[in-house]
Amino acid sequence: MRALGIALKWWFLFAGVLLLAVLLAALVLWAQRGNPDRILAEPRAPNGDLTRSQVERLLSCAMRDTVNVNRRRILERSWVGRVAGEGIVKALCRDNNTYVKLVREGRAAARPLLDVVLDPRPRATTAYRASIFLAALDPYAAMQALSEPALAANAPPPVVDVLVRYCLPWGPQRYAAGPNPSQWLKSELESKTLDEIYLERLDVVVSSPDLTAGDLVVLTLLDRYYGDDLDEWLAKSAPEVLAFRNRELERGYDPVMLARYLVKRDFGGFDEDLLRRLYPNASDRAAMERLPYLVNYGWPTQQHPPEVGWRERLQAWYKANRAQLVYDPAKRRFVVGKPAAVGPAAPQTEESRTQGAPATTEGAR
Repeated sequence: MRALGIALKWWFLFAGVLLLAVLLAALVLWAQRGNPDRILAEPRAPNGDLTRSQVERLLSCAMRDTVNVNRRRILERSWVGRVAGEGIVKALCRDNNTYVKLVREGRAAARPLLDVVLDPRPRATTAYRASIFLAALDPYAAMQALSEPALAANAPPPVVDVLVRYCLPWGPQRYAAGPNPSQWLKSELESKTLDEIYLERLDVVVSSPDLTAGDLVVLTLLDRYYGDDLDEWLAKSAPEVLAFRNRELERGYDPVMLARYLVKRDFGGFDEDLLRRLYPNASDRAAMERLPYLVNYGWPTQQHPPEVGWRERLQAWYKANRAQLVYDPAKRRFVVGKPAAVGPAAPQTEESRTQGAPATTEGAR
């Protein structure tokens, strides 16, 4: 009997451990559902864009990432996290970095995102999420679509409000559009072109006493860094980084904007695993890793143009060239003179939206 009791004791212990392992595995699989890497690997539309279904599922993944990051921070500070361990907490509250993966898709993501924003059929939450991504990925194309009354009429007013607040360079006047940004935009467009609206906002940004030498708006919309031309600075300091940036601009996104999301908090190095997933090519990874050391977002930096007099150089350049500044969709910024003959990302027509693309399921919505 004693031997039987010992055997049963060990059997129950083994069964309990096995059950716990199965439950943990099930939780990990549940936490990793809707993996963005799998969605991005699925067949796309004939023109290479992501399909409507893919975009909507990726938006859900991005929302889940946000929830998981907040949940993980709470668990890491609790006794549950200390007992379970860091590895289990990260597995249960996995951040799939959907945001940076979707932004890196560039034009292939911008067009279907704009399609979602301008389609009155999806739920408001889906259009709202799409507007947040679009504001980071291709803000000018979003504002260009909103400047067309026939297209803007389809977008829900709360979505238009988000795009106006986040797509235009407001600088210190974040709430200058008032409580009704959609109405403000409509009023502005009655007497101004979209470029004129952008340049009026840039006037405020460039003249602001709070402007920093590495301001992201000035970097991405004017290509100026410490008052100097950013492309010229990169060509002199690291030609391979400039070549990398130009290649990525052809995809429809600017790595100067994306680089800040690949650096760990307090500049504690890069997320190497994410970097390898985004850039399989070793030379591209090397260029991306060097970019933050050449372009400063307020982090420690090794190199930059002369610091003395940067504000005066920027304002003098802007004043001399403001009348000739036009938006170049290919370079995704304002340039002096005639832009390249490449049109901005346009919303898809009903024919292109449905041709070759799988129908969106209710679950994806």
